[in-house]
Amino acid sequence: MASDQVAVSDVPEKLFTNPWPALATGVGITLTGLIVLAVLPDSWFALGAVLLFLGLLAGGVGVVIRPWSAAVLGTAAFIALLASVAIAEPGSGKVAEIAQVLVPEPTTQAGNHYLWPVKGEPFTEVVASFLRPSIERPPEDYSATIDWGDGQTTLGKVVLNNAGGYDVSGTYTYEKMGLYPVNVTVSDREGKVATVTSVARVAIWDSARTLLRVLAAVAAACAGLVLLPSLGRRVAVSLIILFHFGGILTAVTNVQPAPWLSTQLWTVVYRPYLQFLYCNNAYHFYSPDPGPATLLWFRIEFETTGGQRHWRWVKVPELATDRSGDLADLERRLDDKERAFSQLPEGKGPADERARRQQELVDLRSQIQHLKEASQNQPAGAAVRPDGRLLRPLVEYTRRLSIAESINSPNPLPANFQALLAVRLNAPGRIPLHPDLLPTLQYHEPPDLSKEWLRSYVRFVARAYPFEHNPDLKVTGIKVYRVTHEILPPNELAEGTNPNDPTLFEPFYMGEYDAEGNLKPSCFRLILNSDGTIKDMHRDPYLYWLIPIIRVPKEGAPTAAGPNPPSAADKHRENPEEYELKDYVKIQAGDEEEGGQP
Repeated sequence: MASDQVAVSDVPEKLFTNPWPALATGVGITLTGLIVLAVLPDSWFALGAVLLFLGLLAGGVGVVIRPWSAAVLGTAAFIALLASVAIAEPGSGKVAEIAQVLVPEPTTQAGNHYLWPVKGEPFTEVVASFLRPSIERPPEDYSATIDWGDGQTTLGKVVLNNAGGYDVSGTYTYEKMGLYPVNVTVSDREGKVATVTSVARVAIWDSARTLLRVLAAVAAACAGLVLLPSLGRRVAVSLIILFHFGGILTAVTNVQPAPWLSTQLWTVVYRPYLQFLYCNNAYHFYSPDPGPATLLWFRIEFETTGGQRHWRWVKVPELATDRSGDLADLERRLDDKERAFSQLPEGKGPADERARRQQELVDLRSQIQHLKEASQNQPAGAAVRPDGRLLRPLVEYTRRLSIAESINSPNPLPANFQALLAVRLNAPGRIPLHPDLLPTLQYHEPPDLSKEWLRSYVRFVARAYPFEHNPDLKVTGIKVYRVTHEILPPNELAEGTNPNDPTLFEPFYMGEYDAEGNLKPSCFRLILNSDGTIKDMHRDPYLYWLIPIIRVPKEGAPTAAGPNPPSAADKHRENPEEYELKDYVKIQAGDEEEGGQP
């Protein structure tokens, strides 16, 4: 259908008549007699789901909210930028019907890449990524061309990726060093086109050739210095020192976004020089601030015995804390269970029930004893292993911190981020987004190399950390969280805020794995057609999202109001008795009573 106007009945029971017309990108749609509450990335919302509005769609992306009035039937114009429209009943925020809008806009959200080819050596890399409009559409519907920036153009290969979109890859060989813009153009069968520019930095890494060149240059420089008069030698040595200082300066200033001159000097001149001398590492990675630390949390689930679940937490690295509260809680639970067991009639009731309760008592006594031993001679804040033993020397703690940091590699937001956000907002369990952070800061999918490292860590943890009270239990699953430990501002530290406050930890859920380091099908799986093409994709709605640890107002406590209300952290500092800690990590992980070992 070519029309861009949809007439709608004013009967609330039936707001839409399917199918919708196919609409070109950027066409204004006039809707009459209805309320359009949200433009959403895909039809993942069930009827009756409650929508969470993030903002207005006016000229951009997000959500459009329009008032509905049965008495005044007006028109509401908006631009259809995404793939479906959710309609709500008058006076409610619940979805009444979901109607598909065919908006052929597959390539407008594209992402670029940084490439590091070597001069004279062929390489194959992903040069761009873009969003797909429908999971049903095969990559053969798209074509890609790659302009490599040196006057040569080749065809690119379009394939599906794990982020819910497409990757464009190409194979090429650069013959000269330098910085090249790689322009990627993607088009579909309807003729719609999108372009994105990646960057290729070409260098020479032939170590023997580089060594000979450096030795020749050093020999020539030394010979020249010998022949120069005293004043000339001073000038030459000063220029050499200035040249070296320039290299140190470009190692810092070439980090993107960088001035053109710094980028060119670093790529063409200084990078081979400093790499040869191994003088660029500290300037590159630790100037001016290393940023917050990255930790890894593993929740290991073991097989169930006698109806009793078993799990343990392994945190890398970990700090010793005051466990007196945990110990008191365990002793209280032991008293309750001993009292209940003593009241069981002798010789009556199922034998397996008595055996199960006896095993619970044995496990609790063992856990209490282990906690007492682990807590002895450990000052709060000391570095410890996951089993509670002190880390000595501290270099072992630093090494564990470096291992966790390897998962914190930067990765751009995927092209289908809006679709992932829609799934996250309507996920079962209703774990909220962090109230003080933008949604774009609450999603972090690690690069492929980091995922491989993570799999190896999972395999090691599955072998190295059996269940403490029964090492023969098999591992049934390991949930992994990459945790950012935020640094306190100096003023809050001076006010006495605990640097290990739970709300300073920001855990990103990296998925649930089996003991072999593979993502479990319940976390991520692809459903294929008989010809091998992707039919559907299932992924955990919380995968790669931040699972917040926040403070929320207690029931009956006053809530902040106004256009710029203070954060919960600020309110808690003013009135700590009105707030309670909510650890959604333990809820999402499946711990009983929000945590602790059973």
